[in-house]
Amino acid sequence: MQIPGGDLAPHRRRRYGGSYGRRRRRRSLVLTVTAVVVAASVVLLLTRDDGGGTPVSAVKARVCPTSTPVASALKPSDVTLSLLNGTSRNGLAKQVLAQLTARGFVVTSADTAPAALPGPTQVVWGPGALPKASLLAEHLGVTQLVKDPLAAEDFVQATLGDAFTRLVTPPVKPAPTPSTCASR
Repeated sequence: MQIPGGDLAPHRRRRYGGSYGRRRRRRSLVLTVTAVVVAASVVLLLTRDDGGGTPVSAVKARVCPTSTPVASALKPSDVTLSLLNGTSRNGLAKQVLAQLTARGFVVTSADTAPAALPGPTQVVWGPGALPKASLLAEHLGVTQLVKDPLAAEDFVQATLGDAFTRLVTPPVKPAPTPSTCASR
């Protein structure tokens, strides 16, 4: 069988030159440039001053002894709260109110909860009151914090649960060491 020539002949690629070779060269150039950029990024990350693998956000979050963290500046007298007794023990809210007031907290009310709270004590906080709720939770020995987006600004409420036994002394947080800032 004979392959026809002229306009009916299939297109034949040239071995050297033509568009096929140009495309191949462009792809290899793009791959080479991409490999160089990736290699440069890896070298840059490995030679950083902070040790190499630390994300930038973690580097910025370091605390120096000269700056005062916001959480440690908060005192119990800055926290205004309401207290509810969610247990079957009568007078528990009044006892805890006296103990919290002695520690400096401002307790506006101490009532019985509308429903019993089986299990751990619960601290509910409104928008902007997380640091205050966290400080109260440390004194109550609570790990369950609940955000109420519909509550008023700076709203903090503690509901004592059946698992509540007594107030705890929060652990003292160590001051940052000078070596924390030396690697900046």
